[in-house]
Amino acid sequence: TWVLVGMGLSLALLLGALGLEAWRLRRDVLARAPGARLSWRLLKRLALLVLPPLGMLFIFSLRFVHGAVDGWFQVDVTAALDDSLTVARRAIDLSEQQALRRVRVQSRRIDAGEADGDDVALANVLDDLDALELVIYDAQRNISARASADPRFLVPSAPDDALWRAARTRGSASSIDRSGEALTILALVDMPDRDQVMLGRFVLDNEIATLAQAIEKHYYDYRQLAFLRGALKYTLSVVLSVVLVAAILFALYLAFALARGLVDPLRRLVEATRAVAQGDYRIEVPEITDDELGGLARAFNQMARELDEANQRLLRAAGDAEAGRRYFEGVLDRISSGVLSLDGAGRLRTSNGSAQEILGVDLSPWNGLPIERLGKADPPLLPLVQRLVEALAREPGDWREEVRIQRGQIEQRLLLRGARLPGGDGEVGGLVLVFEDEGEYARATRDSAWSEVARRLAHEIKNPLTPIQLAAERLRRKFLERLPEADREILDRSTHTIVAQVEALKAMVNAFSDYAR
Repeated sequence: TWVLVGMGLSLALLLGALGLEAWRLRRDVLARAPGARLSWRLLKRLALLVLPPLGMLFIFSLRFVHGAVDGWFQVDVTAALDDSLTVARRAIDLSEQQALRRVRVQSRRIDAGEADGDDVALANVLDDLDALELVIYDAQRNISARASADPRFLVPSAPDDALWRAARTRGSASSIDRSGEALTILALVDMPDRDQVMLGRFVLDNEIATLAQAIEKHYYDYRQLAFLRGALKYTLSVVLSVVLVAAILFALYLAFALARGLVDPLRRLVEATRAVAQGDYRIEVPEITDDELGGLARAFNQMARELDEANQRLLRAAGDAEAGRRYFEGVLDRISSGVLSLDGAGRLRTSNGSAQEILGVDLSPWNGLPIERLGKADPPLLPLVQRLVEALAREPGDWREEVRIQRGQIEQRLLLRGARLPGGDGEVGGLVLVFEDEGEYARATRDSAWSEVARRLAHEIKNPLTPIQLAAERLRRKFLERLPEADREILDRSTHTIVAQVEALKAMVNAFSDYAR
């Protein structure tokens, strides 16, 4: 019983632990947690790997146990036990018949008057008959005479009713007395002439008695076992089934633990990858093991550190480019000539304060919009807009033109100096325009001043542009192929923008240098 209770408690604990693991896995799968679906796939494959061998082992064990139990009850064993019991009983029957024959001979002598039936006569024939006790009973089972050769039988015991009736009915009867320490034979013979019954007690051969008792005990034990044959097979089947269930539950629990141990490093890598994709380059994955997963974690940490360093360099380069842009815009805002820049699609990109003062229009709302819209919104500027559109359609090169703008009764003469900017990666280059509103004298004066400004501007701006461009190109070559897809697009777009803007600034600076010369 205690074994079954222990097995039941063990199964309950295993089932509880397995249920908890299954609930956690189901929660993670529904929440789409990193590694949950991989854990489920590993669990299914481990279950398919473990369950068939367990099932085969259970089937063969069950058949072996049933075969072994059936082998205990083979026909040969049963027949041998039956024959042994028959032989033992036959030997006892022969001993009983011999005892009856001795008592019958003595009773006939007494009936015939050849021997006396008193105590002395019975005592004299004890040794001749090899009897332990001789007793003569009358019809009422009162003792008429008796003699005993064994002190244990000084007080005779009356035969049981069944043996007495058998002797009176059939003339003789015998049985085995098991009441003492040793087995004895009771032989009763009816003496009808004297209306008496003579009882003789004889010792059963000790070897025969011992063998008979052993054979009888084994026989009845075997019969009891045969009676419990079905129950034994059922019990063994139940025990094997419980062991199978326990093995399956334990195997599944180990499968959960194994899947968790394999998936946890991958889950941490997935979480770290998501963090890197969101811009957190300082995250680290624990390097727990020395196997391939540990090597993967170390490689990921190395990549994250390099990405962090590259990101810092990229931020510094972007900061330098932004500082250069602000410096350039500051310089443009401090010159008296108007400056406009357009991209290859004809959209307004930059303008300085002098351009807005000369044209009399706030150009900040038009940044990023096609320049044609400015001509439609402000018709007096249409000649200027048309010149810009025509310049975008021309071949690259510097050009000078004069445009007149009529605003009511006031006419403005604008001297335009323009240059096409080179495009990057097959794109159409933009345009930079410098214009002034002045007469011949003012033009000469401003030409001189602008030449000096252009020379200084080219010297101050051109120096940091080349290191910025080289740093962006090195970042692109080193990390573009090593980043995830999302980060690759960000790096590609950022470095491309930096290089393109640097090229545009260099082209503009070169144009200013040419103008200064």
